[in-house]
Amino acid sequence: MLPRTVTDPVAPGTGVTSPLPSTDSHGIRIDLEPHWGGEVILARVTGELDLLSTPVLQQWIAQHAPRSRSQGFVLDMRDVDFFSAAGLGVLTELADHAAHHGVPWALVADTRIVLRPLYVTGLEQRLPPYRSVVDALDAVRDSVHAA
Repeated sequence: MLPRTVTDPVAPGTGVTSPLPSTDSHGIRIDLEPHWGGEVILARVTGELDLLSTPVLQQWIAQHAPRSRSQGFVLDMRDVDFFSAAGLGVLTELADHAAHHGVPWALVADTRIVLRPLYVTGLEQRLPPYRSVVDALDAVRDSVHAA
């Protein structure tokens, strides 16, 4: 599967600036894009989220996830082609991090690979997925401005 970063451009007006450094390790790639002058960070995840690669995402959270309500983030998982129970654990840790710091965030997923585990475990209530990056970016930016 080709990454959607080529075929799914971000809508005009989102203020995308130059990308931040990427992470590529253990079968997972995370590309970071700041939007609206860095108010919202988009993290595009590609590859497999399993026992070997979840520490990579955990490290990204520790290093790059915002820690204040003045900045939000969107985690785009539409190009994840394997999603294990360890990946669910990382998503719940991410939700806990965001709640603890009051950071607005959104999950983007539109494939059965990611959506099925969310719905089977009932986590879609806690981690409601958006189907569109643009909708998720808009929702997070609105939350940042509402603070």
